[in-house]
Amino acid sequence: MLLSKLIEVIESEFPGGSALKGDPVGLRIQSGNKEINNILIALELNDEVIDSAVKLGCDCIISFHPLIFSALTEIVDEERVGKLTTRLIKNDISQITIHTNFDVHHNGTNKVFAELLGLRNLEFLIKNNDYNNKGMGIIGKFDIPISHTDLAKLLFDKTNSPVKYTYGKSHLLKKIAIVCGSGSSFISDVLKTDCDAFITADVTYHSFHRLKGKLSLFDIGHYEMEQFVPENLKLILDNLLVNEEVKLYLNVELTNPVEYFPNEELKMKQIYYLNNQKGL
Repeated sequence: MLLSKLIEVIESEFPGGSALKGDPVGLRIQSGNKEINNILIALELNDEVIDSAVKLGCDCIISFHPLIFSALTEIVDEERVGKLTTRLIKNDISQITIHTNFDVHHNGTNKVFAELLGLRNLEFLIKNNDYNNKGMGIIGKFDIPISHTDLAKLLFDKTNSPVKYTYGKSHLLKKIAIVCGSGSSFISDVLKTDCDAFITADVTYHSFHRLKGKLSLFDIGHYEMEQFVPENLKLILDNLLVNEEVKLYLNVELTNPVEYFPNEELKMKQIYYLNNQKGL
């Protein structure tokens, strides 16, 4: 299919205008190819992901995390973004980003994670007034309230990641807010609700201090919350592109740069998930 048609389809489902302000989404690198036959869907890019794209004959990579986030002043092999950008161009691979415009989608990042935990009665934390059925963050409820320890264990089991948390004002947790990825900037929004807990990532030490005794706060890691995005993004794109002559692949290379001690086996479990995604 034409690259221009692919961009149109993506824009219709994930409008660039619905992304958070300043988030670089859409076509980020066009490597001269106007026709797209094979697409690799990945959380983010590294050398191994590009190696897989080349091996599979992919001429486009759709990633959740942007490769080029801020303006480049140089493209050199000594710097990660420059090196990967050069490799994409050399191999005639275009790159498209669907990031916070997937976060705000009604079947996007936060809903995927809420359903993984078994939450029900889902609603947006912040509704987008400019786009119907879109919003940032998710609020949901457990059928039966659970303890902090039980929620921490559930998060550990689902993400294969260590969990950091602090106690809020409720001993049992029923109503939960979720913002996948770096969600600390939404703490004030969650405090305006009657939620018992907030699950997010990249939380500072002082944020735990701020919320102790007010709102239970769980930090389970950035990659760990978003590792489920590519599989679910592919499911949506498969339906959107069902009549197009293009093949979609899921990346199976682990891109998580974080190591765990003493639980090194957690990364092996993350690799196992990548190799057993439903979209493969």
